Amino acid sequence: MATEATIPMQPNPLPTLLKFDRQLPVYNWYYPFETKECELADPFAVYTLIDPHPRRRALYFHIPFCETICSFCPFVRGAFSDEDELSRYVRALLREIAIKHEYPAFSQPPVDTIYFGGGSPSVLHVEHIYQLGEALHRFFDLSQLQEFTWECEVKSIALEKIKALRAIGVNRISFGVQTFNPVYRELFALTATVAQIRQAAEWLNEHFAYTNADLIYGMAGQTLDDFLTDVDRACELETTTVDYYPLNNVAAQLRLHQAFATHNLRPLSASTKMSYRMFLNEYLRAQGYVPINGYSFMRRPATAGHERVVVCRDRVFRYHDIVYGYSDEHTDAYGAGAFGHYGPCSIRNIYNREQYMERLLANQRQPWFYSYSGLDAAEQGIVYFPYRGSLDKSRIAWEQIHPETRATLDESVACGLAIDCGDRYEITEAGWLCYVNYMYALMPRTAQEKLATMIAHSSVRDGRQPDDQLLYPRKAAASTQAVA
Repeated sequence: MATEATIPMQPNPLPTLLKFDRQLPVYNWYYPFETKECELADPFAVYTLIDPHPRRRALYFHIPFCETICSFCPFVRGAFSDEDELSRYVRALLREIAIKHEYPAFSQPPVDTIYFGGGSPSVLHVEHIYQLGEALHRFFDLSQLQEFTWECEVKSIALEKIKALRAIGVNRISFGVQTFNPVYRELFALTATVAQIRQAAEWLNEHFAYTNADLIYGMAGQTLDDFLTDVDRACELETTTVDYYPLNNVAAQLRLHQAFATHNLRPLSASTKMSYRMFLNEYLRAQGYVPINGYSFMRRPATAGHERVVVCRDRVFRYHDIVYGYSDEHTDAYGAGAFGHYGPCSIRNIYNREQYMERLLANQRQPWFYSYSGLDAAEQGIVYFPYRGSLDKSRIAWEQIHPETRATLDESVACGLAIDCGDRYEITEAGWLCYVNYMYALMPRTAQEKLATMIAHSSVRDGRQPDDQLLYPRKAAASTQAVA
């Protein structure tokens, strides 16, 4: 871990896909960062500060319950005791919807996308699904709804739940596979069988036009052949898209680190992980897939022809396109640990689900969240540009952009991370390959320092094995540049 206040990442001007000499060890975050100075003394005051006319709006619902606790997962979740606890949580969600609906910022804007994540939303019972669906259609303007995603854990998928999901309007399903390798499935504490995965994929493909499977790679000791076996078996599921996430060691549970050590599995170097990712791109393209963002691939549509594209826009994951969008696009979030952002405002619900339920279901209204206003959101659309792959210049208030971000954007075009197309910027393959680093580089230094501090604290807590970051020696690059 670098000792500097920021993680040094200067773009390499040479004609290489490896535009940075190190890899950031986290892969997503919400920008802009909230600060203590921006926290509101009265959390409810933020409800009157949010612009009720966003360009696009996404709803997120967090279901923090799982039948089994996977060792790699960094999200807010936990086991549940009985069905009554699930019912109580759903009542709390319905109460949060009703309270926020009293304010124009939440009742008026039409909804473009909905996402139920977790945890495992599929552990909810059929009656819970119908209750939540009824509330969505009663409280929100869904006249412009384009995408409605529900995350599933394959053990809890059943035909009656599929019927209920279709009835309330779900049109996209995402489910976790993570890996088919029996060793890593055991280390991840994955209890579903491969037969259950295949059965779930068959059912979901039959009933939904858009399905997605999640896979993880870059585990300690994983070989490229191991990874490609996972890729082949994931393609056999015939889902619409497949997401490939590198293992986030910084966020993984300590017990996973300990399990790797017990099995004498050594963490992969940053350059090895990067080589897997580079080969994945070509391996999937050779089989007719194209990337749709920094980590997701879809089968190439017939209308796309054979021209090589950096990112295909024929089908976009709309929810993430809004979450990692511009400052005039809002994500309204519900549930324990959920985080919503609304340009210069943000809301972060408390993580403790028991407290979340107690406060919402109490007779006296109590804040179940922290809220912030006055956040510097001007750079949001630019910082998230490498994830989306395209930056519409007309969407940016350039006079408000931090000069450090503007300078980095210009430098990134000069070194080949992006192309200036006149009315927009488009990412190059080099930019797509290192989109996480590129996002980090586009933030002002103060934001880089905050993220670097969070990474440093996460990397050393509880004896976790820190991620290797170095891709190639900076001196070698500098000397090569000098010779050139």
